[in-house]
Amino acid sequence: VLSSNEIHRIEGLSTLHKLEHLDLSFNMLKRIGSLNGLHSLITLNLANNLLSKLEDVNSIRRHVPGLAHLDLRGNVICKARAHATQRARPRPRSHPARLFLLPPVGTQSKSYRSVVLRSTVNLRRLDGEEIADEERAQMKMCSVGLTLDHIRCFGTYGASACASANADAGASDSASGPG
Repeated sequence: VLSSNEIHRIEGLSTLHKLEHLDLSFNMLKRIGSLNGLHSLITLNLANNLLSKLEDVNSIRRHVPGLAHLDLRGNVICKARAHATQRARPRPRSHPARLFLLPPVGTQSKSYRSVVLRSTVNLRRLDGEEIADEERAQMKMCSVGLTLDHIRCFGTYGASACASANADAGASDSASGPG
């Protein structure tokens, strides 16, 4: 546990090959940085730092492919879109500032969550929330052959309707042949 130590950079961990749990929460990390050598890592807690770049999640994908639990709550990385989304819609009177505080489980930006899930295929829990099989299937569907028609369908009808429509379209395409 290295939480609450005002750590600014992740470094010097490359020899900890058998490390399974790493808690770097409540530090001053601005980038995820090097996770080289942490092949056995199962749990990574980076909550409440200063992380702001979604592309840093690629470092996790490259160096810790077996990661099962990731916590990024309380970082700009997961709050920025929530602020924009909140301004775009009228706020419910019962929770006027809910998204401007540290977001509770389930209130993070949808795009943040989908980027993280697509980048870290073995995750079972993100920000304290279990990843449902249906959500994982949606991420797989979105990352393969996504077209403007898929986006329109998903926005209008939802993932399950688009999946069945795509399956029907694939069947009719193969029946009619090329052309």
